[in-house]
Amino acid sequence: MSTYDKQIYEHLGKRLRQLRKAKGYSLAQVAERLGKTKKTVQRYEMGMHRMEISTIRQLADLYEISYDELMQDIQQKMSMPKIYGDHQNNIDFLSDKPELLSLYQDICEKETLALLFDSAKDLEPSDLEMVLTIIRGIRKERGID
Repeated sequence: MSTYDKQIYEHLGKRLRQLRKAKGYSLAQVAERLGKTKKTVQRYEMGMHRMEISTIRQLADLYEISYDELMQDIQQKMSMPKIYGDHQNNIDFLSDKPELLSLYQDICEKETLALLFDSAKDLEPSDLEMVLTIIRGIRKERGID
């Protein structure tokens, strides 16, 4: 896990622990509801384990908070952009390529697609351009665009 990822999961874990305690749940109760071990839930709360989005959603539901609200809490704590990588640099680089810029912005606005850029956060803008060109080509081939 990168340092940045560790920070995200540490903040997320702290927030999940606060929510669990506020609801009066024990680690064992949460673990049972998730179908996980108590140790796994404890590691989530300590920021030691990555969590699947589905697990985060289950926890948000259990604690009666929306997934979006939970993630906004974490974003505010981290003062991080919604998108991984240098979002503004990517926009600047793509500004003279309106079709690719539009595709990039569409992807960034959709939570499930934004995860694509989590995997590409270390790419240079020119590499990102190549990825977007491939995506655009596939979409055109399938008649989506």
